Amino acid sequence: MAFFDEEEGAEVYTAATKYEQACIIHSESTRMVKASSSLRKMINIFKNTLTCEAHAQKYVPLGQDSATSDGLNVSAALIDEYHAHPDAGMYDVLKTGMGSRRQPLMYVITTAGFEKGYPCFEMEARVKRILEDSEEDDTLFGIIYTQDEGDEWDDRSTWIKANPNLDVSIFAKNLEDDFKEAFSMPSKQNNFKTKHLNIWTEAETRWITMDSWKLNSDPVDADGLAGRLCFTALDLSTTIDLTAWVLCFPPDGGGDKYRFLYRFFIPQEGIHERTQKEKFDYETMVRNGFIIATPGNVVDYDFIKAQIYEDVRKYDIRELAYDPWNATSIITDIQNEIGATCVEFRQGFASMSPACKDFERKVLSGKLATGGNPVMNWMIGCTEVTSDPAGNIKLVKPDRQRTGKHIDGVVASVMALDRAVKNEGGEVSSYETEELLIL
Repeated sequence: MAFFDEEEGAEVYTAATKYEQACIIHSESTRMVKASSSLRKMINIFKNTLTCEAHAQKYVPLGQDSATSDGLNVSAALIDEYHAHPDAGMYDVLKTGMGSRRQPLMYVITTAGFEKGYPCFEMEARVKRILEDSEEDDTLFGIIYTQDEGDEWDDRSTWIKANPNLDVSIFAKNLEDDFKEAFSMPSKQNNFKTKHLNIWTEAETRWITMDSWKLNSDPVDADGLAGRLCFTALDLSTTIDLTAWVLCFPPDGGGDKYRFLYRFFIPQEGIHERTQKEKFDYETMVRNGFIIATPGNVVDYDFIKAQIYEDVRKYDIRELAYDPWNATSIITDIQNEIGATCVEFRQGFASMSPACKDFERKVLSGKLATGGNPVMNWMIGCTEVTSDPAGNIKLVKPDRQRTGKHIDGVVASVMALDRAVKNEGGEVSSYETEELLIL
């Protein structure tokens, strides 16, 4: 279409949300030119642009983050991974730029995605209407490879419906390996369904099954850990909710596990009403010492600090990881009063994804010891993760007023484990890692 369509001044674009993504498709065309002596005589390669000066033709990658995409005179375009486009801006610009061409053509290629509010989902719905003859439009041709309604995602006999090139460009063994991983790791199931079976899913999905979590319920002796090296994390709630202070003790010799101690805090007033509303027995948890009730109707930060100071005296605490949101005051007090090393741990994909994935791997391998803490058991069951298009994950904090779910202990456990692992390997802090990933 760029060089053999007899279109003078042809302008062809590959487009994606990011310029680098657009270059992936474009680089294959560049490779073809380099591999052919005939094409090399005709087509010039300059950086990421292919041109034929004799006919003023060009083939260029274009990202939604490019400086400008206005004023294009498009003869053909290919939009890649349209499910990731948050709006129809790029599509509309390219479509509008085709107005003066005799026979323009637009390709849109994509898998399904997570965001049903994005324009791709509506485009697929329109393609379905045309295929079902409920709408007519001879200018639009569409084809969808996916499972049929009623097919189960784990039914291997249906996978070829979504993968017509099975064992040609994607191999059944690789698909099977990805399936086994997704079957045992709930956080990967939606990604498998979306990328391999072309099924629209939600970004949020259940994370760790209770069967996997129970592999990590070995008893933990708090007194026996006295003097042991320890890394901690604080997930500070709003003043009326649960706060979690978690201690993680790295393995002490071969065969040992990462051992966890949990301190949960909640306001004393309203516990009965909270139990009724959230369907979790806070009263029993307080009575049995799994949750500390602080006087009044808001969490008393002095109780939290007192517990932290007690633990500092008992254990060899090296670091305290914290989410900087809403924690400035108490962290300042802790630093001033005990001189603890406090490490910011932001909650974005860059910081949380590697930490969550490592936590998940260790849970599946039974490498943690949690003492079977019932509050943590409940929170694991409440925990979901959300994914971005790159496959990164982070924990989803539920709407507590609406769902009554809490994941504070899980968040703090992920942070504490990450700090323990990072220090074992002598790596940079999570905060520094986030900056490196962004760059």
